[in-house]
Amino acid sequence: MRIEDYPAQEPLSALGRAYDEKARAAATGIAGVEEAYGDDPYQRLSIHRAPRPSGDVLVFFHGGGWTNGYKEWMEFMAPALTARGVTFVSAGYRLAPQHLFPVCVDDAARAVAWLHGHIGAHGGEPGRVFVGGHSAGGHLAALLAVARAWRADRHLPADAVRGCLPVSGVYRVDAQSGLSMRPRFLGPAGPRDKRRERPDAGTGEEIAMLLVGAGREAGIRPGDLVGAITGEAGINSRELGAIQIADRFSLVEVPAARAEEIIAALKATTIRGRKVPVRRDRDAAR
Repeated sequence: MRIEDYPAQEPLSALGRAYDEKARAAATGIAGVEEAYGDDPYQRLSIHRAPRPSGDVLVFFHGGGWTNGYKEWMEFMAPALTARGVTFVSAGYRLAPQHLFPVCVDDAARAVAWLHGHIGAHGGEPGRVFVGGHSAGGHLAALLAVARAWRADRHLPADAVRGCLPVSGVYRVDAQSGLSMRPRFLGPAGPRDKRRERPDAGTGEEIAMLLVGAGREAGIRPGDLVGAITGEAGINSRELGAIQIADRFSLVEVPAARAEEIIAALKATTIRGRKVPVRRDRDAAR
């Protein structure tokens, strides 16, 4: 699809205009087979088949601050990958501010689901799909890699994503992210959506914040908490979210559905050789 034929986006900054020009120039003469996974012009894929397919597939999401960008920006990557047998797919997704979170990640999930059903016709194997992305696209790829609910919702196997290659991605967009302002793709501040926007929040399912009554002064380190939770409660470490260690207490994000089980397990064991109080932190910022 020609970039000129897309619906209008937000005006690009000076830096964005320079990137746009460079990306278009790098992709000159490179075009894939266009496929649609939805009705919107941005719900499109550009598929580049390898001359000798290995079966590996890399689907890559462009950047642009969640408000700008085109799948065509990433097509310059195709020749180097297809020469090595990788089927390369550059994926578009709907953009803010017209479409707010979680539309972008839902589109990314739909794109991967479509590929699982159709990539065989382009030389790829459904069981060998990897995801990647640049900047905002790296954020989407990371969310797909750590979240699980979207796979079950679309009747995909647990290993629907075999690996993740985010480039210069953004992985935290909350008040502790260091960003100068709230990203526009999240929309106005308000009640949190159950589908988390942070890859480091674990699986993307509902979470609970636990308060552990020991911190730096007791020698507690993040690894101590991870080890205690995984060892005593049988939780996979990838299901855990952010861990914050303060002087006299620690905060741990865990799957809400298993919070009481984790609390009981931690109360029954010791951390750094001592019993510690554990409870839900109902006052934690959500």
